[in-house]
Amino acid sequence: MPVNRHILTAFMGSIGMGMALLNLAPILPLLQESYSVSNARMGILVTALILSHSFVQVPAGVVVDQIGVRWSFTLALLLGFLGNVLCIFNPAYGFILTMRILTGLGTGLLFVAGIKYATVHTRPSRQVLVQSVFGCLINTGSAIAFLTSPILIVYSWKLIYLFTSSFFLLPMLAVLFWGDDPLDDQGTAPQPLRSVLTVGPLWALGLSHAIFFGGMITIGTWISSYFLTSMGAVFWLHLGGLFGALIIGISALGRFLGGVVTVWIKPRHIIQSALFVLAICYALLGPSKELGLVLTLFGVAALMNSITFGSVFSLAYQIMPPQSAGTAIGLVNFIASMGALIFPIVFGYLIDITEAFKYPFLFLAVLAVLALPPAFSLRKHAPQALGDSWIEN
Repeated sequence: MPVNRHILTAFMGSIGMGMALLNLAPILPLLQESYSVSNARMGILVTALILSHSFVQVPAGVVVDQIGVRWSFTLALLLGFLGNVLCIFNPAYGFILTMRILTGLGTGLLFVAGIKYATVHTRPSRQVLVQSVFGCLINTGSAIAFLTSPILIVYSWKLIYLFTSSFFLLPMLAVLFWGDDPLDDQGTAPQPLRSVLTVGPLWALGLSHAIFFGGMITIGTWISSYFLTSMGAVFWLHLGGLFGALIIGISALGRFLGGVVTVWIKPRHIIQSALFVLAICYALLGPSKELGLVLTLFGVAALMNSITFGSVFSLAYQIMPPQSAGTAIGLVNFIASMGALIFPIVFGYLIDITEAFKYPFLFLAVLAVLALPPAFSLRKHAPQALGDSWIEN
């Protein structure tokens, strides 16, 4: 796939986003000594970024459509850069927390602006693949953070922020030097936010992606506890941690493969099939005790949760006119982010009240089944909201 410099710029920004989201997670106990705060307050540093990243999605989409993709992408990279590089000048906990929130605002805007920036610089036949690679590289950035943060903190905690900030600074300079905004020449104003919020297919896509993204976060959160509780030995806790780390790799691979398979399978069919397979996997995971089957089911679930990324956002991009695509993408990802925040909590609550994993996994299975009718309704709504060209994609 020929890749131009604009797409490469977006790809580097996606790596920076993934790094910023998880660059502190593997070294929280070590940073705690530097900041002299409790474990709970250290956890807030991770949560604060994720929350600001999630809640800014819809406003970010509006910003992208209003000021143009080039300058919104530049602004997102600037916020991410400042949110990291300024941390090295003031180690006070309150200041670091503020910078984490600033970084989250940057990554939230970057998700929407980065996808749209890459898409508008790609010919239509390659857009799904480019969007899938963009998502794949977010996971790659998170993996890089897990590998590098424990090494860098040996020398100085400041290096973690400096290293992450470089993945915002370099693409920002690239956008300033050679970036452009091809949509500006069309002169069409974006649709009002209230109009975008009433488009049913966007909510159907958002619900589907909430199942995928929320399911992935839930698996990653509880897999170690599952192995310890179900298999009954500390050894399985370590196996769960190892497999939880591998999920990041499986997710990255799945997002890439999701762009490839759209050559043969329509995006909406990928979404529908993934929901069906996930319902089966989750239903089987609860009562399963055989190790090989459990590992297979977790692997398939991780793959299905990721293979849909390009399909979801390619359809979100096509549902609205190009001048409103940012708002559409932001709405879909906001709904998905709510799933990622809520589902792990509900899953844990069900474990507490049932003292087993059967019903929490059944909860995920039911969610996947409930998402199927909206996913199948995409074709019915397409003539009104999407146009004939979308039906054929």
